[in-house]
Order: sequence, then C-alpha cells, then structure tokens
Amino acid sequence: MNSGHIFDICPEFIIFVPRKSSMKPIQRLIHVHVKDSGEDFYFGSAAAMFVDSRVKYLLGMSYKTFRNKKIAVDEPYENEFVIVRRGVLLTREHYESLL
Repeated sequence: MNSGHIFDICPEFIIFVPRKSSMKPIQRLIHVHVKDSGEDFYFGSAAAMFVDSRVKYLLGMSYKTFRNKKIAVDEPYENEFVIVRRGVLLTREHYESLL
C-alpha cells in the first residue's frame, strides 16, 4: 500500500505519520473595486493597500481604523467610492486539492 505516507507497522497497531505538506500556504488578498471608474486593485495586505495614495484617498480613513473594521470574506467594506473585499488567491496546487 503506497499512499505517499510513512507507515510504521507494529503487532498491535499502525502509527500513521503524514508526510509534510509541500503545498504553499494560502495567500490572502484584498480586492478594491472603485465604483465610478470600474478599476480593480489587488493587494497582499491592508498595509500594502495604504501605500497606494489613490486607494488611501478613496477609503478616507487611516490604516488603523481600517484594520478595526474586521472585513471578512462574506462581509465587504463599502463606502460611496469603493468596495473592499477580502479573499483567497487560489494557486494551481490549492485549486487541485479542492477537486
């Protein structure tokens, strides 16, 4: 039985030791949609989002205030200028593991 795992067989029981996963960690992202222009911006973190002066201006709040908003995947932040969503970047490895 070759399932890619290490098995130690003892008379009374089998000890299952999974091999260390080679998958990359899940990459989270922040998607900013500008309502009036239809532009979309993608950032790897909230801090990176505030480096872009356009997005910072459209949000109209400080980094610390934004972090306190607790934006979830299913609960975006919206004001009159932008919609900010949290999401996950699916790589090929992650996508194939979902199938």
